[in-house]
Amino acid sequence: TVVAPEFTWQAGLRVIHCMGCEVASVHGAKVSIICFEMPGGGAAHLYVIDRSALRNAPPMGHADFQQHDGIAMASWSDAQHSYILAMAGSDNAVRALL
Repeated sequence: TVVAPEFTWQAGLRVIHCMGCEVASVHGAKVSIICFEMPGGGAAHLYVIDRSALRNAPPMGHADFQQHDGIAMASWSDAQHSYILAMAGSDNAVRALL
């Protein structure tokens, strides 16, 4: 039996359709991957990992935004988990989901 980890959903993610999820192993750490169907097409992908598995975890209390090759990303942490939200488009599209 696979038990989903408990983590905090950002307000903008609660209102869009979740179209799938999986758990992957990256360098021995479990990463939950949740995919969301964006209104008007496209997808957003949320990656969740135990914060203690990362040497340099994203900041707590606020998101760090980056753009690489047309992919907008936001990364942040809470006390237990680190999150990365990624999607094609602009920083503004990612910010709208947080």
